[in-house]
Amino acid sequence: MRLGKWLAEENWTLVQGLAETIITGVSDDSRKVEPGMLFIARSGVREDGAKYLMEALARGARAVLLGDKAVLPEEVGQSAGAAVVRCKGEPDVAMVGRLAEKFYGEPSKQLQLVGITGTKGKTTVAYLIQQLLGELAGKCGMIGTICIDDGKKRFRRN
Repeated sequence: MRLGKWLAEENWTLVQGLAETIITGVSDDSRKVEPGMLFIARSGVREDGAKYLMEALARGARAVLLGDKAVLPEEVGQSAGAAVVRCKGEPDVAMVGRLAEKFYGEPSKQLQLVGITGTKGKTTVAYLIQQLLGELAGKCGMIGTICIDDGKKRFRRN
């Protein structure tokens, strides 16, 4: 996806770099950045996301997004090829979710979900429905109190 598409849609300001920059993914965790990604420098309760800009760039981030009040380290300005984008206010969890949803094609709209409520028997009913839907429609995941099953592998809950 072109960075310029987001510039227009999100009302961001390009500080450095090119709007034609191609973004291959999004992350707000510098440790998970891969080459070509957009790093969202989101501040948490204890840390300022801008503190991790250089780590994200070292891991191959193609562009970084930070709030309009965040201080841009001088080293970032010297990073050849990196696009720097500012948004109004501070990037937050909702923005990260919205950007990831747009980038990855709104996968939640393709999910078909079944919810089970009640006092007793929910786990049993969930297993039965999973087996039935698995036979009828193919892979079927399940999130329950005992395990999480993504349709390929089952993980025990802790």
